[in-house]
Amino acid sequence: MSERAVDVTQIADEAGRDAKITDVIDADTAQLIAEELGHTVKRVAAADVEEGLFDIVDDSTDTGRVRRWSP
Repeated sequence: MSERAVDVTQIADEAGRDAKITDVIDADTAQLIAEELGHTVKRVAAADVEEGLFDIVDDSTDTGRVRRWSP
């Protein structure tokens, strides 16, 4: 999602919230603004986000060869 901050604050102002670019907004407000801008929102639990950060990749197709990287 790539939107200009001024567009986000303008939508928040129209909704009755006096927002500045540096303000932190809650998840519900962010969802309303994103949908207003035409984006599809999928809400997930915080635990699901943390779980996705540390997924271990299975390298069972690795041939065992040493890969050399240039310095």
